[in-house]
Amino acid sequence: PKYEMNKDEAIVHSNSEDLFWHIVEKQLATLEPAEGFTSSDYFDRVEKEVEVIAAGGFIDYFLIL
Repeated sequence: PKYEMNKDEAIVHSNSEDLFWHIVEKQLATLEPAEGFTSSDYFDRVEKEVEVIAAGGFIDYFLIL
């Protein structure tokens, strides 16, 4: 299924992947890294995960959830 952005989202974000990254980055900013990890470690891992999600064509699916 394709996620349909509302008017406000469409003004700010060029496509669903842009919106998805906005949400991911916003949530990552709220996390306190576990001992031995940095925010950069978390971002690097999430970046790899999002690559897999995008390659599979599931960005819109995750936005719908």
